[in-house]
Amino acid sequence: MEYVARKISRAKWELKSYMESDDIGADAVTGCLRTSNNTLSVWQCSLEETDVAEVVLALATPMERIDKIDVVLIHKNDLDEDGCILEATLGNTPVDDLRARHMDIININLTKLCSLARRIATKVRQNSNCYLFTKSKVQDIIVNAVKNNRFDVDSLNEKVRIEIQKKL
Repeated sequence: MEYVARKISRAKWELKSYMESDDIGADAVTGCLRTSNNTLSVWQCSLEETDVAEVVLALATPMERIDKIDVVLIHKNDLDEDGCILEATLGNTPVDDLRARHMDIININLTKLCSLARRIATKVRQNSNCYLFTKSKVQDIIVNAVKNNRFDVDSLNEKVRIEIQKKL
């Protein structure tokens, strides 16, 4: 898999009337690229929308409520160019077959974070490798995974579980 996916809030990356063409809003960086211990969580995938949907399943299953999910894909070679290091780590999802797709970008500093932010802003503004999954689509992805016995519905947050069980 040549890409990594990151969940973002697309609206935070759009240009605002008060911004210059290459500006990036602080909320985009502090909200969508929040690091912990100088690491940033990402999920491996390909450009195929069905594969990106697998990332959405991994992201949605531990959530406290179902909502739309925006995902942006970054080519691993671009991360390498920017000096970013990927480390395989098990993902936080009840879907066992997706846990190994998780990676952390490690040893992030401000320079690397700014490079990543510029790449994401460019992708969003050019609508390149950005995917929107509506709330309804996210629900469908989870329901299908439950129906295919990919994970136990009881592992979902109570509110999410109740919502999904209504659709089963």
